[in-house]
Amino acid sequence: MSEQRKRKKRSDVNYIPLIGIDARYLRYLTPYVGLLVLSVIMIVLVALLDIIAPWPVKYIIDNVIGGRPLTGP
Repeated sequence: MSEQRKRKKRSDVNYIPLIGIDARYLRYLTPYVGLLVLSVIMIVLVALLDIIAPWPVKYIIDNVIGGRPLTGP
């Protein structure tokens, strides 16, 4: 087997095709795993808050401006 084929096979083992990252570069991210996880959690939290934001505005508009009384459960 030629040297080039050996190198190609060796690099194929370390390659993650779905992400497109060479696995040996992931070791440089290990000091920042906590920050990466925190960032993902914060992104999800902001997305959820953006989805929920219209809900209180609806009640303010319906009950204060619309003149309807608040209904309890």
